[in-house]
Amino acid sequence: MPNQKPASAKLLSCPGCEKKNFQTIPALRMHFIAKGHSASRCRKCQKTFNDVLSLIQHYQKYTISTDPPALVQVSAKAKLDNAPSPARKQEKAEVVVATAHSAETLKEVSKDPKSSTTRPSRVPLPAVEDYVVVEHPVVEAATLPSSILPISLTPEEQEAVSRSLSTRCHPPKRLLAEGYIIEGGTVKNKEFVCNSCVPLNQFRDTPRPSEQSAPKRRAVAIDCEMVEIANHRQALAFLSAIDALTGEVLISRLVQPSERVLHWRTRHSGVTASLMSKAVASGEAVKNWKTARQMLWALVDSETVLIGHSLKHDLQVLGMRHPKIVDSAILTAEAVFPDPLVTGTMTRLWSLKKLAKAFLGADIQVGKNGHAALEDAFASRDIVVQCIRRPAQLEEWAKRMRVEEKDRQIAREIQRKLKAAQKLEGDKKPELGRADRKGTRRKQTKPNLKVVGRAKGLAQT
Repeated sequence: MPNQKPASAKLLSCPGCEKKNFQTIPALRMHFIAKGHSASRCRKCQKTFNDVLSLIQHYQKYTISTDPPALVQVSAKAKLDNAPSPARKQEKAEVVVATAHSAETLKEVSKDPKSSTTRPSRVPLPAVEDYVVVEHPVVEAATLPSSILPISLTPEEQEAVSRSLSTRCHPPKRLLAEGYIIEGGTVKNKEFVCNSCVPLNQFRDTPRPSEQSAPKRRAVAIDCEMVEIANHRQALAFLSAIDALTGEVLISRLVQPSERVLHWRTRHSGVTASLMSKAVASGEAVKNWKTARQMLWALVDSETVLIGHSLKHDLQVLGMRHPKIVDSAILTAEAVFPDPLVTGTMTRLWSLKKLAKAFLGADIQVGKNGHAALEDAFASRDIVVQCIRRPAQLEEWAKRMRVEEKDRQIAREIQRKLKAAQKLEGDKKPELGRADRKGTRRKQTKPNLKVVGRAKGLAQT
């Protein structure tokens, strides 16, 4: 019997703006949310819906045929001639289309019984493009900065790491001591939090799990890049999110700042005005920080473990309060400074760059084009994974850092004493006269007693 394969499917269309260039439902859904389209009614037939996914699935019948794709006869010889090379096999990997729904504004139940029972379909993986959300399995090295080679976990290792992450989440007292926003009443300033653009009254808790929504990710690593706006505040400009267990890239998007940018901080953020303008004009940039937060909530809930480095800054520009956090900066510092009472801030937090070198042997943040959010997200994720999988390496590093920190404290104490001695010596010096301060008269010096004595002796003789 001749081999058969289905013909390629047509592109999907957006029911909000009728844009027709989407290869996967997740990419179309992210575009729909980012643009702020209404999910309540179909533009063609005026039928009402309760969620985005049902509307998207319903709308496709107006743009693509509902009949099954035609089968193309393929001979065995042609199949061998057209067999993909090993380099192209990853490009043609297949993924199951996710059916994650927003936990805050979207409902899972659809009024259309056909659309509500539609099973996930398998679609070919499109090529990864900058700033376009594409869900795919293990990330190809070509899509990441050359300095990062993500740690690959087997299914058994994923289960073990997931269990360990749940026990490594920092207690609320530790998060509060390190400056995290964990509840609405923890900050005195009710308008603006620290240097973030998000007012405190717009912070929201990550939605809880819902029986009506699809299961969310168990662990996600995120990193944000910020730009400077008025009053030295920070605004979200780029968001990256990866599945911390599988290594899948979930989000890698520019985010349009909510206010006028005063400084792009390209050296650190990697974002320029021209890059943002092009992304906004093409519709590839996320509309604002609220939409970016909504995109993240489509993937996580309050039971998801969030991983990051100094994650409090990322959560502040997203306006999020999250209960389960593993911060690579806190995790490593706690190994150096064990504090069972959790009474204050850590004595020292090590930078992501130094931790990546120590635990991964990777040199990150070395380019002239600024930090890469995806690179930082993978680095923080891999550092946490290494700390869990290799506790002996963590303890050995912690011992070295304790010795180094003692040397630093001794050096600081010596420097403090030197400054105190110099200050005391300066206080003992006689105050100069007014004329001396103005420089109109030469500075008076103490007489040399030996010279004076000899002069007196010569005068007497």
